[in-house]
Amino acid sequence: MTEPLSLEDLFHEIAERVLEEFIDIVDDARVQFTSSRSVKCLRIFLRDGSFVDVWLSFTGKYSYHWEHRYLSGFLHRPLRADKVGDLCKSR
Repeated sequence: MTEPLSLEDLFHEIAERVLEEFIDIVDDARVQFTSSRSVKCLRIFLRDGSFVDVWLSFTGKYSYHWEHRYLSGFLHRPLRADKVGDLCKSR
């Protein structure tokens, strides 16, 4: 029986895959740590100078943040599923 991956190992595997499959737009991908050396997120550095932070949990929850405000003035975060209905109602 194989041992389950740690969150750090999972992020390293994702980083390798991102670097292989998206080489045309990705410069680097690194696991980020807190000051206490706990895994924080995976940071993916894009060729345009922006970056994407990805957070994962073993419960299946995830989040991402595309930081490119200094390039275009915009940033992108996923919309919470419970807010999608509110958004649709307001249009």
